[in-house]
Amino acid sequence: MKEDKTKKTIRNLGVAATAGIPIVGGPISVILDKYLPDFVEQRRGNFLNQLNDELEVLLKSELETDTESDRFISIFIRCVKLALEEYEQEKIDAFRNIILNSSLPSKQDFDLTTLMMNWVREFSVDQIRIIKAVKENPSIANYSEHSDLYYALKDYFPEIPKLFLITLSQDLITKNIVLYGKGKIQNDIPYETGKYWYLSEVGEAFVDYITKPV
Repeated sequence: MKEDKTKKTIRNLGVAATAGIPIVGGPISVILDKYLPDFVEQRRGNFLNQLNDELEVLLKSELETDTESDRFISIFIRCVKLALEEYEQEKIDAFRNIILNSSLPSKQDFDLTTLMMNWVREFSVDQIRIIKAVKENPSIANYSEHSDLYYALKDYFPEIPKLFLITLSQDLITKNIVLYGKGKIQNDIPYETGKYWYLSEVGEAFVDYITKPV
């Protein structure tokens, strides 16, 4: 019963989150009337169907969930709207995973979720991939020959031009997401040097928020 009720709630919220289409005249009205409703419905349907399936897994697990709180409903509506504005699948997946994680009781007394949502919207897909790579790839984390993140990333992201890669990585350092120094050992991987690239506490939180709950 709880699963059926949750499905119905998710569907109703998804419709409510994307129901407001502006009314205008001229050629734009033709696009809105003829193409946008079908496009929005298809994107919304795909998003919500996958979310339903993944939420069912959570509901059947031993994890405590709460899909009726004001917090969850607010995050759900905002993430659906943001996801429908995106075309990059990695960002769409990130917003869906934020919804899934928000169904779990919050352990913070401050609004960390909104910060995570804003970062998904703000960061390029390449920056999101860089953050994940620093966490998951030992060859990046253990690079200590140069205290410039570009040199640790250049072989891992050869398709990104040097100037762009420097700009993207510097932004992550400025936001204290990626750090260099004597940080904690990640994933119990032994490092050969005392200094290496690693994610800060907020960087780790970001990856957790955009990754499916365990």
